[in-house]
Amino acid sequence: NAPVPRYLQGSQVRISLFENGRELLCSRSPHITMGNLLIAENKISEDDEYEKYFNLSDEIICVNSIGQDIMDRLNGCDFDSDMMLVTDNETLLKAAKKHYGEFLVPFCKLRSAIRGSRPLSEIDHDISNNKIGNIVNLSQWLNSIFWDKYAEKGEADMKLYLQICKLSVLSGIEIDKAKRDYGVDAAKNLRIIKELVLTDEKKGRPAFMKTVRKRETESARHIMYREDIVTSMQLLGDMVDRGIKRTPRADSLSLYELAGGKKQSFPTGYYRTRDELCSYLCESMRRLIKYRTTIRRSAFSKEVLYGKCAEIEAKCVNRVGKRIKGRPALILFLLRELDSAYEGNKNATSGCRSLLLSCIASSSRELYGMVARSRKDTYELYPCEGGELTVYGYPFAKRLCRVEYGASESGAKIK
Repeated sequence: NAPVPRYLQGSQVRISLFENGRELLCSRSPHITMGNLLIAENKISEDDEYEKYFNLSDEIICVNSIGQDIMDRLNGCDFDSDMMLVTDNETLLKAAKKHYGEFLVPFCKLRSAIRGSRPLSEIDHDISNNKIGNIVNLSQWLNSIFWDKYAEKGEADMKLYLQICKLSVLSGIEIDKAKRDYGVDAAKNLRIIKELVLTDEKKGRPAFMKTVRKRETESARHIMYREDIVTSMQLLGDMVDRGIKRTPRADSLSLYELAGGKKQSFPTGYYRTRDELCSYLCESMRRLIKYRTTIRRSAFSKEVLYGKCAEIEAKCVNRVGKRIKGRPALILFLLRELDSAYEGNKNATSGCRSLLLSCIASSSRELYGMVARSRKDTYELYPCEGGELTVYGYPFAKRLCRVEYGASESGAKIK
């Protein structure tokens, strides 16, 4: 009899979170398509040499990549902490096994050049124009069309699957863009795939993509969304929506409450101050957006444009800081107005919410003192033999965080 190998074979894995011999489903993000699934067998030998030589926890998985396409199957995976999701859920396993092996695994045959002496500004420009989000969104759209066709006709459209596989390869190229140059224009390839597959816009997009397209320009608002395309993303979105409506976030705090705000009225002059500040900030936002758009689209004069943005931001912080200095009630009023805008109510802060909040936080230490004084008791964990809590197998205890105020009580630090 041949000796039993002591190391992993084929698609075997070793993870102590699951029992020996358990069938496992493995998937990695971004999970682009059906060929990016791995069904593995958990193999833990009695003479477990992996445990002998490695300090393994339940969350660490050992895999085999010898004679096994795990790196392509998991869409260009590497071997760090976000390598893959692993589950023994029977429902997911049953769904994965239904068509397992019918879809070829996408892989990249392109040769790449390691990034060498290129200026960092050029590499930064490439990364800033990354299309990974567009690739993943288009893949979800095409997968929805694929399975809608399959449900209707019972046949797999393998020509469509080929285009989805191209997106799988393209996603790996985009993720590696900071390290390797494949000479591939992602935007151009996205356009080509759309032209090949989405020739008839009347087909419409899956309903879940309404959320994805919320910030589309006016020219794209004619797009039709189909409620009749039943997709896993739509089912998940519906479940999340129902969960959010069913479970109000009673434990959340508004900015106003976080700073210790109570129910109170504010002077009429505060509204004039709000309008004046927000008018200035909105104009500054328009200029910042213009410069930042230019930065993204051009590799030239970035330093000059970054300088202009920093100058505008500094002026905004200075302008807001002068008006709110020593006026905690005005700070509370502005936070209340920001809360209202974040909830969808229109007011003067709606067009400059992030910039206004940033300016308040950057120009006033008083805000942090207000937050610290309104806080409830909070605790931190520390290693402690005999502690009442166990984290990853180690004992911990909790202790109260103390707050100390400076002489002016405008700032605070937590110890």
